[in-house]
Amino acid sequence: MVGVGPVGQPLLILAMPGPNKEIPLLLLTLLLADALFRPSQRWLLAIALCIPIYLLRDGYGLIMLLLVGVVWIVLRRERLLPIIVLTITTAIAAVWLPLSTLIPAIERNTRVYNTLFENQEAIGSVAAALALDPFDPLGGSVLYLLRLVYNLVSMAFSPIFLTDDGHFYWIGLAYWIYGLMILMSLIGCTWGWLSISSDRNLKLAASLVLSVWLMVSLALFVQPRYLMPILPIAFGVLAALPVRSRVCSISLAIGLSLTVMFIYALKGQSPPSATPEVASPPAYLLVMPTEETY
Repeated sequence: MVGVGPVGQPLLILAMPGPNKEIPLLLLTLLLADALFRPSQRWLLAIALCIPIYLLRDGYGLIMLLLVGVVWIVLRRERLLPIIVLTITTAIAAVWLPLSTLIPAIERNTRVYNTLFENQEAIGSVAAALALDPFDPLGGSVLYLLRLVYNLVSMAFSPIFLTDDGHFYWIGLAYWIYGLMILMSLIGCTWGWLSISSDRNLKLAASLVLSVWLMVSLALFVQPRYLMPILPIAFGVLAALPVRSRVCSISLAIGLSLTVMFIYALKGQSPPSATPEVASPPAYLLVMPTEETY
């Protein structure tokens, strides 16, 4: 299923010029969800799957391990799962600095954030503009809520379609479609989570997706691409919704994106053009020699 996905979606190939960690993470996340969603949950398998996930991306592995524990606690109260996760993640954001001395993944994330802050990039410049300290309990909590919004809408609301030299930026188009996929699927998951008529497995899957979004946003900088491994499950929830709810979720996401883009264009605040990176062909590609190499 995961292997066929990129073939069926050429835009993913454009945005994915070579092997990357998200491909095996997609498979491992699907296997983890299968272990949790079975009528008789396979808890040992779910915990075991967190090990290779951690080796690929330690922060995401910790998120998955935390998720398995939370699902185990609230298995019969799946509607409470996102609320519990939001409470835990907000508390972690409030005491981020002390935790960075204990957990290597948090310490490394803090180092990367400090570098971005010095260069006035990503969330660092926003924190500076708001005069909020991410290592202060109040500032950390407020900036965490801000990252939740940014991870949800940034790619859908601020696409980049042109390069510096005026060419069309195909990767930007792929990112915009990916941003729409995040927005519409999370709207659908929220719909499924709140719906009274949804069945138990649908609520659990929707709660899982929302919880991953809440936990991914704990990182001090905005990176919605980390939501990619959970998208197959999110779209499963979206597909299982009633037709009217599904159409409303998709229409709302596309409508919001186009409206915000139109407002930006009217105000002359279009996103800056992209500067594509020029790199030598990777080692795993066979490159035909040119005449100069003979």
